[in-house]
Amino acid sequence: MHHPLTIKAGVMSVLVVLLLIPLSLIQGVVAERKGLRDGVVRGIAQHATGEQKLIGPILVIPYRQVLGGPAPTASLMQPPRQPRVKARVKARVKARVKARVKEGHLFLPPTSLQITNAVVTQERYRGIYKALLYSSTISLKGKFSVPEGLGLTGHSDHLELKPAYVVLGIHDVRGIKANPSLLWQTDRKVFQPGTNGAILKKGIHAPVGTLDAGGPQSYEFSVDLTLQGMERLEFAPVGKETTVTLQADWPHPSFIGRYLPEHRRVTDQGFEATWRTTFFSTNMDQLFRTCTLKACAGLKENTLGVSFIRPVDIYLQTERAVKYGVLFVGLTFGAFFLFEIFKRLPIHPIQYAFVGLALVIFYLLLISLSEHVTFAAAYFMASAGCVGLLGFYVSYLLKSVLRSVVFVAMHSSLYGVLYVLLQLEDYALMMGSLFLFTVLALVMGITRKVDWYELGDQFSAADAK
Repeated sequence: MHHPLTIKAGVMSVLVVLLLIPLSLIQGVVAERKGLRDGVVRGIAQHATGEQKLIGPILVIPYRQVLGGPAPTASLMQPPRQPRVKARVKARVKARVKARVKEGHLFLPPTSLQITNAVVTQERYRGIYKALLYSSTISLKGKFSVPEGLGLTGHSDHLELKPAYVVLGIHDVRGIKANPSLLWQTDRKVFQPGTNGAILKKGIHAPVGTLDAGGPQSYEFSVDLTLQGMERLEFAPVGKETTVTLQADWPHPSFIGRYLPEHRRVTDQGFEATWRTTFFSTNMDQLFRTCTLKACAGLKENTLGVSFIRPVDIYLQTERAVKYGVLFVGLTFGAFFLFEIFKRLPIHPIQYAFVGLALVIFYLLLISLSEHVTFAAAYFMASAGCVGLLGFYVSYLLKSVLRSVVFVAMHSSLYGVLYVLLQLEDYALMMGSLFLFTVLALVMGITRKVDWYELGDQFSAADAK
């Protein structure tokens, strides 16, 4: 003969398993809504601007070098047509000319580079979804050092320099909101679209004229740029010594890249951060050499910067809350089971099912409300609605208003604990484990003197009557 308590425990277990189905469906709804939100953000980025990454400035010097011996004459470089000259003589002349003439580009990073940056954020809406945009006022100052003869082998007398230009790599050029300017020594230069075929594919360039290759030269520069972007802003520390200072009105920064700031200060009004790097820490010299061989992935990934994150992602918070759904159902069913044991109150499995569905609906209310109000307000409204509904139903189920009040207080505390767990990202696992241990200890303490076999016999006798 089966004990009624054993049968009841089995039925409750089956109900808990069945309630996993609507919980999994709600998880699917959360993932779907999050996908819609991410799609809206990508759509705004396609029509406005996306994440920004600044690489440079880089000085590009095209050159033509004659290797060894006297420079070839014009007649040698372009021999006149001689119908009777044999083909092998022409081939030797062309081979000789090709072997003695070298053309290429020299890419020079700044000797020193200081980047100061002031960021103002704003939210862009599309329907009920929103994306975070920023407007950044950037100032780049520094110095280029050009070595004697460009540091190339051969005689400098046979080195011909072509007009040089400064390249600034910008990930999304649509974000340029004002005409950028370059101050080269004391002359104001004009930036032009594109990188003029340099190592960077996206960006702008400014011609600075033909430089002097006779001896080592230093050129000071400054660039003023207004750039719009979305959610992330990164800089490549291309200078032999680079200092980046960033100020923003967003109070929730996440510092990204390969280098953390040396100094940072975060307040409710915004944050300030400062980075300092050298060629020794960035290995930028090696990255430049590999980039000249058309392998620039390392240069583009060697960045520092900030991501303007949202402290409360409603979809992530709701997804985390749903994971506690089984715990909520189990604890509630356990409370009803204890009432049923100690107060001899028969509770039908259908009544258990109604209570479980009310608990599941809480998560659907939470995600739907949080898309229109703050997460805290949505959580309060959803939990208050579910607690009120359960309190009304339980007052009839347990045949006592006082018992209903006790149940409402217990359940409200449970929702309060869950909200605290959702806010404690770093300590959520530890606090959740301690909470479960405390609940289990209380249940074991309350039921430590219960004789379950005798209690089962009493229920069997009651059913027999």
